[in-house]
Amino acid sequence: MSKAYIIEGLPGSGKSTYSRRLETYLKSTGKRVKRYSEGDLHPVDLAWIAVTDERTFNQLCASFSGQKEEILSNTKRVGDRYYTAYTKIGLSDANHNPHQAFAAYSMYKTRDLKTFFDAHVNLWETFGKTYQPDTTYVFECVFLQNHINQLIACFNVDFEEMVSYFDTLIKTIDRLDPVILYIDQTHIEKTLQRLVEERRSPDHALYKDWIDQVLDYMETLPYAKELDYLGYDGLIRYFKDRRKHELAVLDQIGCRHHVIPLDDDYEAVFEKMKALIDIDEC
Repeated sequence: MSKAYIIEGLPGSGKSTYSRRLETYLKSTGKRVKRYSEGDLHPVDLAWIAVTDERTFNQLCASFSGQKEEILSNTKRVGDRYYTAYTKIGLSDANHNPHQAFAAYSMYKTRDLKTFFDAHVNLWETFGKTYQPDTTYVFECVFLQNHINQLIACFNVDFEEMVSYFDTLIKTIDRLDPVILYIDQTHIEKTLQRLVEERRSPDHALYKDWIDQVLDYMETLPYAKELDYLGYDGLIRYFKDRRKHELAVLDQIGCRHHVIPLDDDYEAVFEKMKALIDIDEC
């Protein structure tokens, strides 16, 4: 029997670290595990993925011919579309940047909700039919985080529509009996301050600090200004609002989930996570 664990939470809640540790723990119990991180060539996520037709893909490969093999190794073809995990392509020249070129074709650039929704539902439905047997999948931030950002600040959907969106999405993988592990931060401002320091760019000529990238991204979202989410203080307001929406959505959709409070003890969160999974696997 196959299974899916989805780790969610605000930035800085430890999703990436917990997903790696969970993979190791599940393997130690004899499980066959496949873990995917944000930005991977992913079965259900389109964050940091360029979606192009054959002509556009070939043009991009020609523009970065010296990295063509690297591009091909991070690309899959589904039907008549090419999916490229462009952040996996190396950066060496700020003036010849494949990330920027491929990012122009990210699904997160669309301003049409139906296009955004249909692209993800098709991906999730395909995975729900083609997942590997007797495999436990570990995902991070593929369900709430990478969708709710768009639903709130890009499309400004109401809560009922938001619930319907997530309920439709999660039901596409019902056969994997998905469980959402939500890490609930109690110190949002303190965590953001820590992230500002931890996620500084080692080379500003190639890319900005994480916080500057996030603030710039919020500037591109149509409703961010109207909802007062711009700037550093606006980002804190956004994270607080997002947390409320995420917890409310989890209470409404038809999917098992566990909310694990996070104070400053990250180890205690993982121990709780393991205990919940041990019960779940019985």
